[in-house]
Amino acid sequence: MANSQMAKLQARRLSLRMQRNDVQGAIAAAQRYVKGAAEFESEVHEQWARLASINALPRSPDGAQALLGELSSLSQELQTVGGARPRLDQRLASLTEKSSSLAAEIRQVEQSINAAVLIEERATALEDANAQAIRVQGRVSFYLENLQPSDAIDTLKLKVQRLQAKLDQLVLDAGADDDAEARMHSVLTNISSEMTSLIAKFKPFFWEFPFWLDMRDLTVVVQRPGNPVPMKRTGGGANWLAYHMSALLAMHHYAYKNGIPIPRFLMLDQPTQVYFPTQIAYEAAAGDIQRVQQTKDADLVAARRLFEILLDYTKTVVPGFQIIVTEHANFADEWFQDALVEEPWMNPPALVPQDWPSWQQ
Repeated sequence: MANSQMAKLQARRLSLRMQRNDVQGAIAAAQRYVKGAAEFESEVHEQWARLASINALPRSPDGAQALLGELSSLSQELQTVGGARPRLDQRLASLTEKSSSLAAEIRQVEQSINAAVLIEERATALEDANAQAIRVQGRVSFYLENLQPSDAIDTLKLKVQRLQAKLDQLVLDAGADDDAEARMHSVLTNISSEMTSLIAKFKPFFWEFPFWLDMRDLTVVVQRPGNPVPMKRTGGGANWLAYHMSALLAMHHYAYKNGIPIPRFLMLDQPTQVYFPTQIAYEAAAGDIQRVQQTKDADLVAARRLFEILLDYTKTVVPGFQIIVTEHANFADEWFQDALVEEPWMNPPALVPQDWPSWQQ
């Protein structure tokens, strides 16, 4: 039915185009006729004007009668052409209107053809998709019909059951999910309490308030009443060193108290440089006791307090805990010198011997 409808539309479009071509031919013929009539009328007017001038000229009776007769004939021809002109204009207007009407009808038929083509394309695409689905369904059905049961499926089912049972036991051992948040809060409470005690020994900003280890943002927060302060808003490097150091030591203390298997050592690289005004001043100490004592503007009291806290931590807080520090600063205190595992690397001795070739050589 769709094909017959399309054929009818195409036949209708062809008929309309032929009719419009005929009308266009008639319009062209009428326009040529109008143009010829206008040229003829102009020529007759010119001849009539010439002959009309004989009325003002002396003339012989015989010649004048002949010219007057021709003038009368031209006047009749002018009347004939002038009378036909309105009918020609009306005919031309009628043909032009018919041509426009046929053009509009052709456009309407073409829109109907385009719509029919689009519907047919969509129907074809749907048929292709359905055919593809039927082919896939047939292949799946064929595979399932020819599938032979095997012991592999039963083996996999047993494996899944064993793993599920193991998972259930692990969940049971770990506690219900509802308790996870409470257990985490308990852990953070213990760590934060020890961290607060350690921070008080450093005497940084806000040391008189309790502190909290924020695991969501991985930072330390001052629990100031009504207005908690995050670590990034607590001042300079000396304060941050105290907070970081206390957090690390507090976590190791919790692991020690609760038998958590975390290696009991901590490696620190040049922690006291935050107490010196510049990196140049810090490196100028170079392990020399006298230089350290004579360095101006260095907060030697705070630097010495840091090592005292570390030493006390390894002796009383977590006995046997090892803290390895690489450091420029060198203090004359006996307890500090007893903690050195080797002589400071000065010149000489140094990490790189002085007699080694350098790039400047």
